[in-house]
Amino acid sequence: MNAATAFISCLILKEVLDYKLSFDNIKNGFKTTVWAGRFEIIKEKNPFIIIDGAHNVQAAKSLRKEIEFLMPNNKCILLCGIMSTKDIEGICSELSKIAYAVVATSPLPPKSITSSELAKIYSDMCDNVYDIENVETALEKAINSAKKNNAPLIVAGSIYLAGQVRTLILG
Repeated sequence: MNAATAFISCLILKEVLDYKLSFDNIKNGFKTTVWAGRFEIIKEKNPFIIIDGAHNVQAAKSLRKEIEFLMPNNKCILLCGIMSTKDIEGICSELSKIAYAVVATSPLPPKSITSSELAKIYSDMCDNVYDIENVETALEKAINSAKKNNAPLIVAGSIYLAGQVRTLILG
């Protein structure tokens, strides 16, 4: 949706407002654009880690579909934390479909749902659920689980969580 909006904006600038934009400029812009925390591969092995804010149902569904397409038959370890104002059950429902195990955490108390509340929701959807309030400790657990199970690690559910994990891993 964001890319489509950007493309339409470029077309309006070019065609309606007569800006000097070539289609090669627009194409190159899309090729070189990176959006931190949006399906961002931050580690390619031991374990493979993707961070995606996926903070609403539509984003969670898109992430799930992309993971299913790129990694069919491969369940993931999910590190998840969600803000309390979001459709928590809807997000969990989508993300649980790709999870072998879920590490529930709380990225921004008191604005985020507690890890124990989140773990309780996930426990109805996934057999392996861990409740770890502290994000750094939760990340350690998720990485160890991913290594042990030779599974990719997906970090999702909150832009705050994506930012925290990105900083913990990349510095």
